Amino acid sequence: MSKVSILITSFKRPHLLKWNLFSLARQEIGLDFETIVLNDGIQDETEGVCGEYRDRLNLKYVFTGQRNKGGEIIYRVPAFALNIGARMATGDFLIISCAENQPPLIT
Repeated sequence: MSKVSILITSFKRPHLLKWNLFSLARQEIGLDFETIVLNDGIQDETEGVCGEYRDRLNLKYVFTGQRNKGGEIIYRVPAFALNIGARMATGDFLIISCAENQPPLIT
């Protein structure tokens, strides 16, 4: 059976990520899957939101925003964080999303 890796980027939007994960957790996913949330912003509530769904969504939280620890917020394209997630992923297929998007239906 194939495994799916769901990659979700987040940049200072834990309130939107919460709805994304809420929606994903309500789906009946008939495949083996993992969820990788990549926080490319600052240390905020994102990790706590992920903790609420760690078991239900086989979720791994990754902080990739080390460049922002000095206080100045330096934006970069989400693809940078997605590349980190893709290297970590163990799935045969990748589904790419971000905190602002509701996840796709997985059937």
